[in-house]
Amino acid sequence: MTFNQLYKLARTSKFGENVDLRSHMAKNSEWGAISYLSYSQYGTNGDKVEKNTSSSYYTGASDNKAVIYTANKKQSTTGNATGVYDLNGGAWECVASYVNSGSSNLATYGGTASGDLYGANATERKTSTEYKMVYEGSGNQSADYEIAKKYKGDSVYEISNAYGSKEDSWFSSPSQFPVTNSPFFGRGGRDQGYSSIFCFTNGTGNSFSGTSFRPVLAP
Repeated sequence: MTFNQLYKLARTSKFGENVDLRSHMAKNSEWGAISYLSYSQYGTNGDKVEKNTSSSYYTGASDNKAVIYTANKKQSTTGNATGVYDLNGGAWECVASYVNSGSSNLATYGGTASGDLYGANATERKTSTEYKMVYEGSGNQSADYEIAKKYKGDSVYEISNAYGSKEDSWFSSPSQFPVTNSPFFGRGGRDQGYSSIFCFTNGTGNSFSGTSFRPVLAP
């Protein structure tokens, strides 16, 4: 599924409820909030969340619930069974966030209808909402990474030292900022063995194996 298909699927999910839960695909800002809380005294208190190493992308690295919530509990953001799982390792997660760089892939895989991830007009395409986060962009990866310093709390610029490195974010994890033909963000996966809840990567927006997404419910 493309980024836009995932985005629209998340928006229409009601999880068996009869009311609109304002479900949506997680944004970079929401990923950042969870990761910072994880790193704080309310989470692991500075310890690294353990990696999900499952090649089958099982939550908590197991298809056995008892193992997930006991032996593998340190894979959660709190180090116990009540935390958020699979933020480190496992599948790369598509998030509803992109750099508005003018890439043709934004339209191809972000959608050009009103209400799509990318949107039908210039205003939609450049505007962040409660359901997506848009970064100003020029198409130059280095320059766009510097522009991103004004977006606070997304655990991108604050936790990385480079815009294109295999191990230059916190906990020596990848930091691959979006580039012209890969304008979308991915979070949390692993690259050549390096990973953490703070890593980020870029993507074309097309579907490919080894990816997932995380629905969020708005209060």
